[in-house]
Amino acid sequence: MVDISLLFRRAEVAFFLNLHNALMLHTHMHRGTATGEPLRSIKTRLLKLHQYRVGGQFYHMETMQQRLLKSRPGARGGSGVVEPRLHFALSLGCMSSPDVRVYTVENLDDELTAAAAALCMRDVQVVYGPSGTQTVVMPKIFKWFARDFSDDKQSLFKFIADNLDQAPGSSANAHELALELRAVAQAKRDGVRIKYRDFDWRKRAYGRPP
Repeated sequence: MVDISLLFRRAEVAFFLNLHNALMLHTHMHRGTATGEPLRSIKTRLLKLHQYRVGGQFYHMETMQQRLLKSRPGARGGSGVVEPRLHFALSLGCMSSPDVRVYTVENLDDELTAAAAALCMRDVQVVYGPSGTQTVVMPKIFKWFARDFSDDKQSLFKFIADNLDQAPGSSANAHELALELRAVAQAKRDGVRIKYRDFDWRKRAYGRPP
């Protein structure tokens, strides 16, 4: 019975993030997806398998993603921009997917930063080679949605470092990784390479709700 037209953008984002991840959990529970089951081959079908009716319209996971990730007018020249941290909040229930969290209107910005920092702490690593080369290992999310992030290595490393530093309750390990990434961002470009982790499509274990 929600009238979406009455929601301002921050409320709309929190609403659809929570609805998307609830539908993801609901979908897996309904189809009886087993923990460890590979989901890559059924991803497209999974995104449209079930839907919720909201304000008289039907939404499946794919349409929710499209709504959330739709380009919005930018601050300069009216160019379209996407909030990149949303990619760290949308889960498909895979091992490599972001954790499922609850998002609120009041604290949305901090919660998106925390989601980005958590996934980067899990999947970002700086590896130093014997010849002085540096490799930044990153999750596939940065490759798949590269246009929503920066196409410049230095800006991308800074984006990750900023989220690690600014996340509420950020740990000492997070600050240490942020320092490493800032140092790498200042290194010569030909001495830094990016390697993307393989995405683990197996179903994660999620407990049933109370």
